Amino acid sequence: MIAALSQKGWALLALAPHFAVLVAVATGTAWCQTGPEGQAKPGTQKAGTQNASAKVTDQVPLTKIKPLIAELDELFVKGDIKAYLGKFTPDHEGTLSMLGRHLEMLLKISGKDRARTSAIVAGPMPFEDRTVVRIRHFTSWPGKLDATTNQPGADRKHVEDTYLAVRHGADGGVVPTLELDMPPQIHCVTDSKFRCPPCNYEIGGVDGFLCVPMRRERGLALESASFYLIGTDVVCDVYVQVPSKNITAKAVALQLAEAFAKLEPTAKIGIPSKWVPPMHRQDPPQGLDSARLVVELPLDHEAAGGDVSIFHVVAFGGVQHLLLLRTSKASLTRHQTAVDRLLMSYMLLKVDCNGAELATRPLRQHTGGMIEGSTYKNERFQVLLKGPDGWQTQHRVGGSMFRVRWSGPNASNMWLIGNQVPAGMTAWSKETADRWLNHRRNHFGLVADKEQTASAEAKWHKDPNGSICRTLVLLQPKASRPDQPRRRIVHVQLHDDLLLVVDGFGSTPADEQAVRAAIRTLKRK
Repeated sequence: MIAALSQKGWALLALAPHFAVLVAVATGTAWCQTGPEGQAKPGTQKAGTQNASAKVTDQVPLTKIKPLIAELDELFVKGDIKAYLGKFTPDHEGTLSMLGRHLEMLLKISGKDRARTSAIVAGPMPFEDRTVVRIRHFTSWPGKLDATTNQPGADRKHVEDTYLAVRHGADGGVVPTLELDMPPQIHCVTDSKFRCPPCNYEIGGVDGFLCVPMRRERGLALESASFYLIGTDVVCDVYVQVPSKNITAKAVALQLAEAFAKLEPTAKIGIPSKWVPPMHRQDPPQGLDSARLVVELPLDHEAAGGDVSIFHVVAFGGVQHLLLLRTSKASLTRHQTAVDRLLMSYMLLKVDCNGAELATRPLRQHTGGMIEGSTYKNERFQVLLKGPDGWQTQHRVGGSMFRVRWSGPNASNMWLIGNQVPAGMTAWSKETADRWLNHRRNHFGLVADKEQTASAEAKWHKDPNGSICRTLVLLQPKASRPDQPRRRIVHVQLHDDLLLVVDGFGSTPADEQAVRAAIRTLKRK
């Protein structure tokens, strides 16, 4: 059941960003406090402000939490994830299952000779009878043997932060109830309130809720985060995106629900209804489009009346907002007041500005890029690419730092993708880049063109601009659709802080040459 819960719960996380937009944490820092040149100042989530009713006597002291953390470190080093998870009495079973999957992934990456040390970097934060601390985990393992010198390479390192919630046990011990991973470089704002002027929203600061930033590669949105009502199974995921085409809020909610129902046939989809954010109910801004839709999962947590997922979609000024509430029916009834307060905290910051401006600002702020004709320029990362003349260019939002698409004649396409350093790592390497390429290749069922793999361009080399790169020709032997391209050109340019990928295909030899010509214009200062 836990595995099923994780698949369904996190499937929603994967589906939501493809259609909607709303709240969360930006790349690297929280954009709520903008400094010079639009740069954000990192905020904090203060201890002692999370739950005003929390009693000191209910809180677990750090002297008892630290031995628990050391014990979890030991179990991780041993690779005993079953015993690690067995320490928990979970508030949210699906989240515990996702923790297990995350830890298993880290085990595969780190190998057998791993080491892990952890330290509390923030907290304690009181939430009624729960105590929350922020932990930084340092995992290291030996590098691979150098084929030339037969000497081990430098140790590999992985750093990540988690929030750990604990409570007193009946035997006087400490019981962990929740552990949530988050990027170390991202900080929440004071009192868990998120305020992002470029994305035109504010939400949070509600008693009892912990705001947990979501890694961009997981949220697949311009920015995303989850609000956990600590001690319960109530979660509200929030997303911000700019859609590539106009679509009504009701249509967004229905598409998301139908996509989710394909993964869970027992889901019961309600009818989309009008929903206006409480803060704007008395005076709705002109052009505001919003909707609400309920999806019931009657077979999950039957004793609690089944589970329920409630989509709240807000579209305004070319930006769409999604608030996705996930919980059991019994918990929703019990904690409806807290949920209402969180929804009431959401508000648009500007209600009378130009729609085109609203849609452009978050893209410019969060990605650093802009489109001029068929040329893409990114001032933040000093990236330039001149796309094929006459091809239509548009920003796309996903799990990368930036993504741009060029649409050409006869269904030809090209993408430029800027991938940040994988969470927990300090820099891109050829090894990590190749692993990323192989994963994408396997995911889409692509195989390398055997004749091309022996060429100089297919191997890592320096281009005329001094960048380390390689260009691959990938083939699709088993196309699932008649219009699926049989041949793709994938160019990878490696930098310590950024992996640039140009992925394209042409329907004709001339269109493929246009893609190759565009690749040659890719530059980074």
